[in-house]
Amino acid sequence: MRISFPASTITAIAGASDAHLLLAVFYTRPKKPIRISDDPEVRDITNEKFWRKLQSIFRSTAELLAEWAAETGVDLNSIDVSAEMAEQERKIKRS
Repeated sequence: MRISFPASTITAIAGASDAHLLLAVFYTRPKKPIRISDDPEVRDITNEKFWRKLQSIFRSTAELLAEWAAETGVDLNSIDVSAEMAEQERKIKRS
């Protein structure tokens, strides 16, 4: 699968967090609605099926990101987000 990003998105990836990268993927995905499941248990946040499906979605997203990174030469392991994570933790503690 080939994922293309607008130039402004690619420029921002250098300092992006994992969440930002996920948003970039969702930003560029087709704009049609995705039906996850007709199974009501998958839509129930208190059900294990819901969490398994969510895990599957995140796994697929991570695989797409890794594939895109390999194709474009982006080293996802070189992105240092420790300062951003520390700032988020400080914000959470202040709340």
